[in-house]
Order: sequence, then structure tokens, then C-alpha cells
Amino acid sequence: MRRPGSWRCAGAAVACLTLLATGSARADDPREDTVRHVTDHSNSRLAIGAKRWFGSALSWRSVGAARSLDRGFELTYDPYFAMVLSARLRYRPHPKLVVGVDLDLERVFTHSDWTTYAGETMLGDLRLHVAAPALVEVPVLKVRVGTGIAFTLPTSKRTRYLTLYAGVSPHLALSRRFKVLSGLTLGYRLGFTAFFHAETTSRILPEGLTRCGLNGADAAGIAGSSCLSSGRRNAQFRLINSFSLSLDFIPQFGIRVSVSTIHDFLYASLDASTFYEDANAFSPVEPDDTRYFMAYDIQLVGRPWAPLTLTLGMSTLNPQRKPASSAYYAPFFNRHTHLYLDVRLDVAKLVAAIARRPEKTP
Repeated sequence: MRRPGSWRCAGAAVACLTLLATGSARADDPREDTVRHVTDHSNSRLAIGAKRWFGSALSWRSVGAARSLDRGFELTYDPYFAMVLSARLRYRPHPKLVVGVDLDLERVFTHSDWTTYAGETMLGDLRLHVAAPALVEVPVLKVRVGTGIAFTLPTSKRTRYLTLYAGVSPHLALSRRFKVLSGLTLGYRLGFTAFFHAETTSRILPEGLTRCGLNGADAAGIAGSSCLSSGRRNAQFRLINSFSLSLDFIPQFGIRVSVSTIHDFLYASLDASTFYEDANAFSPVEPDDTRYFMAYDIQLVGRPWAPLTLTLGMSTLNPQRKPASSAYYAPFFNRHTHLYLDVRLDVAKLVAAIARRPEKTP
């Protein structure tokens, strides 16, 4: 026999429980919204603050000389393989101004013909930067004009061998971006460096180009190395003209090519007014106080994640002529050609990516 009263009581009990649960949830909702709002606001502030540090990165480079792959490339076998840890600190006090500090640690795994650096960790030069990479844009031509200055302090063995006190390097940069595929950028950079040495000559025979300037991001960075030298006399001034092309096939993959011409103006020798005798031609020639170099760099760049960049590249440096010879260096492949793999982590972008990640709600 049915009892309507009992069903009514059961229905009333269910209704009361539903109201209580709803009231409890509504009572908790403002608090949860407040916590979520505070968390989102903190993450937003963190992401905005991280933008000021964009460009601050840690990079690991594995580099080796191409000549290491062929024992018969030269009369003596001179392999080279090293790993380099680089720290790049960048800060933007103003949207158009960037200040930065660069420092490298190099771990060499092979001996050369004239060094015993295998197993040794060497400190690179300390470089201080102040730059305005996008100072102004020419309206009609859409050319971006930037400028900056870098200071080099001799914290490495190589520059101390050259008796360097400091290097001052101002530059002017022009760039133009075109809508080709995912972006084509053409660039030109004019750089000038004044070196201040304790002596006009190095204290020991410098290593030359074999292990110099390996940590530059492009040909301009390689050419700006303070340890670049081809002889006993030090360079007093350096003039660098650099050209670059960057093409992104897709946002995650592209190619970069850069070329630099380098003119080194040496300290005048004590007998600069006299003539030297060419051992080959037995004819008098005037002393040469200018040295000529070229630098080339080509890179395949992958960006699988915004804070992470992978770069596979090849760089080459060559002076105009081989040492103690009238023969010219091969311009693209010679004993100074190096292959490298870069793994670069932008710390500021990593922090921003973590801050923007939405929290999972149960």
C-alpha cells in the first residue's frame, strides 16, 4: 500500500540538501574568485616584468674544427673540439634601450700544435653592452636604425697575452623586414673598435684565428672578437662592415647568412720609415700596417618552443694570406672553418611562458 506522506518527506529532505549544497558552493565562490583573481594578477605582473629581461639567456655550444675530420688536411694533425657555456644578461630600462653583460666559459678537449689546453676550463672576455636596436624607423623606406656601444674587459688568457687594457666598440645598424614567407630581414652593420694595449706587441706569439671568436652569434660577432690577431703586432683600430640575411620559412624554422669584412690598423713599427726586403722577390717593399680578414657564418635555426632555440651552423675566418707565404687563403673552407651546435634558453621568455600558463581547475 502506497504512503504519499513518506514520499513527500523524502522529497523535502532532498530539496533541503540541494539548497544547503548550493548555498555552500555560493558561499565559497567569492573566495575562490578572489584567489583566482589574485593569482592571475600576480602571474600577469610576473609576465610583464619578464619582458624587461627578454634576451637574457643561457646557451651551450658544442664546436669543432672541420679539419679535425681529416688527418691529412695539413702536414700536422691539429684537431679541436670544445664546449662553451655562455651567459647573456639583458635588461630594458626603456622600451628602446637595452643594457647587457656577456661572459663565456670554454672547456677544451683537445691539444693544438702550440697549446696544452685540453681538460682546462677557460674564462672568456667580459663584454658590457648599451644599445638601442630600434632607435628610429625611416617612414617611407621602413628601414629600422639602431646603434650601440660595447666595452671589452680582458678577463681571458688570450687578451692578456695581447696586453689589452680595454676595447671600445660603437656600431650603427640598419635593417629592413619584408613579407616573404614567414619573414625576410636584410641587415647592414658598420662597426668600429679602438683597442687600448699596454704594449704594441703581444707578449707571446698569439694563437691567431684558430681558436678565436668562436662564440659570436653571427659574422659580426665573430669579427668583433678582441683576440683576433694574425701576428706579433697588435691592432690599434678595427673597421668592420657586416651584411646579414635572415629568412624564416615557417615561424619555427629559418636560415641566417652573414658576411663581414675586417680591416685591422696596426700600431706603427719602430722602423716604419724604412724598407723591408721581400725574401721571395728580393725587392724592397714598404711595411704593411693594415691587415685584412673576412668572416662568414651560416645557420639553420629551429624554434620548437618560444624560450628554446636550436642552431646548427658553420663559421669561417680567413686572413688575406697564409702566414709566411704569398699564397691566399681559401675564402669559405680552410683550417679556420668550425662546425657548431647551439642550444639557447631564453630565461625571461621561460618565466613569462610559465606565468601565462592557465591553472588547471578541478
